[in-house]
Amino acid sequence: MTPTEIRQRLHQQIDQLPVDLLLLAADFLDFLKFKRAKATDSTQSETMPETEVLEHCLSSQMPRRNIRGLWANFDADITEDDIAVARQEMWGNFPRDIA
Repeated sequence: MTPTEIRQRLHQQIDQLPVDLLLLAADFLDFLKFKRAKATDSTQSETMPETEVLEHCLSSQMPRRNIRGLWANFDADITEDDIAVARQEMWGNFPRDIA
């Protein structure tokens, strides 16, 4: 899809939005501009052709964080018995008679 086709599609969708959603769309576009400015420095975005900028924005994703680092210093040895006890505590009275 070319940049012109994308713009036409966006214009068609914007024309159909009610005012409250137009405000949300404007806020989202401001967010996208901020995100792009933060991700790329101003010199790179000025020298990059429009089609490359569009392809870059569409293809780039935020890197995923490794959650193992969150638990690296957590010294825990959770056994199947521990899990069974916790389940019994949570679900022991389910379903309760409501009377």
